[in-house]
Amino acid sequence: LFLDRIEADEFPVIQIQLSAWDASGLPLTGLTPEEFTLQEGNGIKFHPTSVEADTKTELRVILAIDVSGSMQGKPIEDAKVAAARFLENLEKGDQAGLVAFSNDVNPDPAALSSQREHALSTNLLPLYDTIEALQAKGGTELYNAAVKAVKLLEGTPSGHRAVLFLSDGKNDPANVGDPEEAIQLAKE
Repeated sequence: LFLDRIEADEFPVIQIQLSAWDASGLPLTGLTPEEFTLQEGNGIKFHPTSVEADTKTELRVILAIDVSGSMQGKPIEDAKVAAARFLENLEKGDQAGLVAFSNDVNPDPAALSSQREHALSTNLLPLYDTIEALQAKGGTELYNAAVKAVKLLEGTPSGHRAVLFLSDGKNDPANVGDPEEAIQLAKE
């Protein structure tokens, strides 16, 4: 479970928004009030009066694709196919963006390289074109790419936001970027 939001504006009616997945990462469906138990402090345990599934929440995802030299050949081709298949499965209203990274990643989300990066959009055609044209070369600035990808999601409504990394390596050169920065930004 991931607790997204608690609304108590109409107390004693309280609304709780959460996301629930099974062990495989698939959303749980068909949940009933009896499957939830609520308790305030040491008070009486009770079940909610109703459970409603919201399957219409839009997804916002940044695809971060490693295009460093180690991805040449089959790895980059596999990453392109995986990214295209992922995009094909998005629903109407879902948004996707792209950070294809190797050397010289500028972590500022306002500085997008049109040949390798795209902000969130429901228009996925430019992403397909960019992904198809990707070539592998250079180092792997994984940490800076992670920071940029998370920052591209800043300011979007909470809910179904994600960064999906397709990479075969580790940060290279090792002294470029800070892994803790991306982690802290994601938590915020």
